[in-house]
Amino acid sequence: MTLQDGLLKDGLKPLWFSPRDGGMRNARAVRPHVFRTPTAEDWVLLFRTPCDCSFRDFDNELEK
Repeated sequence: MTLQDGLLKDGLKPLWFSPRDGGMRNARAVRPHVFRTPTAEDWVLLFRTPCDCSFRDFDNELEK
């Protein structure tokens, strides 16, 4: 998946969401603005703003 430069606000955190089980994983660009899904199954790429929320922190999750 390639994102067009300049469409997203700076500072957004990318996450992969699995609609099959509700799980989430950190998303990292393989090149600027280019993301690959963790597996061949369906994934949704989300972007969230940093916050002081009580939501789970995925930075410490192990990538499979």
